[in-house]
Amino acid sequence: MSRVAKQLLYGAGCLIFVFLISFGVYSVWFKKMPARCSQTSCAIENPVVGIASGPVALQTGQDQSVILAALENNNGYGLTFSYNLIVHSILGEQVDTFTGTSSIASEGMRYLLLTGVASNATEIGAIDLSTSDVVQTPSSELPQYNLVISGISTHAVPSGGYVSGTVSNTSTSSASGIHLLAILFDLSGNIIGASAVKIGDLLPMSKTSFSIPLSSMDVRTANSIDSIKTEVSYEVTEN
Repeated sequence: MSRVAKQLLYGAGCLIFVFLISFGVYSVWFKKMPARCSQTSCAIENPVVGIASGPVALQTGQDQSVILAALENNNGYGLTFSYNLIVHSILGEQVDTFTGTSSIASEGMRYLLLTGVASNATEIGAIDLSTSDVVQTPSSELPQYNLVISGISTHAVPSGGYVSGTVSNTSTSSASGIHLLAILFDLSGNIIGASAVKIGDLLPMSKTSFSIPLSSMDVRTANSIDSIKTEVSYEVTEN
């Protein structure tokens, strides 16, 4: 190789080396990084509604049950969705189907209660719950409600009973179509009952008492209820 060719080769190598060093410095210090989405500020590509627990069948009376499932939303957008629930008997036969739409707040959890299953809980086998048509809505565009539930008291006997208390609307907006859901637990913290009631509308800065009826239950179930653990949650279905 001639002396001139060697000089050209060495020169080209030096230029490539300088280019690589310069590009590396630019990439690290000067190139604008793409915006990164925080967990609570960006929508995700394929949002899903998580199933935290259930669905389970709970006895609510003679040959009557309800289905209860706990749903969760782990991203910063509120979700609206359609659901489909199929109830099978312990023999594998389809005994009931529920379809509908619902919603769940950002970074939240809620119970889905489906009533009117014409079967004893002990006769219900597999329960299949699926969700679809999930739509994300920024939290800033969702109605903001601040309902406070207090004074929860549980009165349960084999012939029935009720869960009572007070719900207050401490926000400046009216809340319409309020549904209250009571969850009953035993001494070990297991869910053993659930019931719901619609109380209608609640004006801003007002409160009202409520009573959620409980269906008849066997003596052992009534005696195992830990009234201190009773939870009452709300859902506002209209705005």
